[in-house]
Amino acid sequence: MKKISVFANQKGGVGKTTCAVNVGFELARRGRSVLLIDMDPQANMTTWCGQDPDSFDATIYDVLKGTSNIDDIKVKVKEKVHLAPSNILLASIEREIFAAIGYERRLKKAIQEITENFNHILIDCPPSLGTLTVNGLVASDEVYIAVACEHLSVIGTNKLLETIDAVRDNYNAGLEIGRVIPTMFTNTVLAGEMVKQLSTFFGDTLAKTKIRRNVKIGESSAMGQSIMEYDLQSIGAQDFISLVEEII
Repeated sequence: MKKISVFANQKGGVGKTTCAVNVGFELARRGRSVLLIDMDPQANMTTWCGQDPDSFDATIYDVLKGTSNIDDIKVKVKEKVHLAPSNILLASIEREIFAAIGYERRLKKAIQEITENFNHILIDCPPSLGTLTVNGLVASDEVYIAVACEHLSVIGTNKLLETIDAVRDNYNAGLEIGRVIPTMFTNTVLAGEMVKQLSTFFGDTLAKTKIRRNVKIGESSAMGQSIMEYDLQSIGAQDFISLVEEII
């Protein structure tokens, strides 16, 4: 796994934040220092880390505006894990910076100041292909794509791949696809067919590990914990341990 990774998919509800948070916490459980960056105005990553999005005087919004740096806003949430939080203010950033020269490189410049302080930096993007996601792609070494094993879940994936290609061509030639991660997997014919489609489409970039549906993952989110902290024996924990073993 490379130093800076972004988790992206313009379709919501596919487990993108679930993957970003639990991969980050499993890396930390293995002794690696991790910075989680919440680039989603919904602030699901911030909430999952046990933080109140409305409690912060400054967030990643202020970093993108250029009035704070990441060291100013980051908070320690667990041993080896820091968070650059978000809140609803981030929803206004697109219209505020879109016309500025170099707007798509603002996150990259902010990260460059703290890159050497962490083994891994994981960025969670919103379910869209706008300014925030482009900033995440430009700043990263690799992109992880979560795709739910459900009907119509792969629709729109081509658009994300087009955006990744455009970012490569214009801003970040070295951007790689780390893994396409099948999520919400169940032992059904439909889910099996979806994995076959993903394998045909993505080939070797499709993760061997499938993240199975598991109620414990939802419970861990509500408790502000990773699935490994909440229930290490659950199938959710087993799947994320397996995924991290596959990608590191």
